[in-house]
Amino acid sequence: MSRWWEGMDWLKRPPEEWPKSNVTPDFDSINSEKRKTVISAANHEGASEEKYYNRFSSYDRLLRVTAWMYRFFTNCKIEKSNRIIGVLTLEEMNRAEIAVLKIVQKESFSGER
Repeated sequence: MSRWWEGMDWLKRPPEEWPKSNVTPDFDSINSEKRKTVISAANHEGASEEKYYNRFSSYDRLLRVTAWMYRFFTNCKIEKSNRIIGVLTLEEMNRAEIAVLKIVQKESFSGER
């Protein structure tokens, strides 16, 4: 086999027997090479943003994902022994549908009073 697969011979010995390196890094040089990253976020009025409900291929899938999210949030708030498991209930699906409809209504009628 090649060294690519097996590694160097000294790697098979205990770490105390490995060769010592006397190389000390030049921290000034390293720090001068670090790149500074600036991240900014802005929400512009009227900016195009993807709507939550447009991410799904069907209304049923939108409701199911929303219901699973609500279940997850609910289960995070309660003790492990009381968590809800199994298939989604009709009540959970209804809650998800009401939530989705409220989102759509809020976006559609936000300017009206």
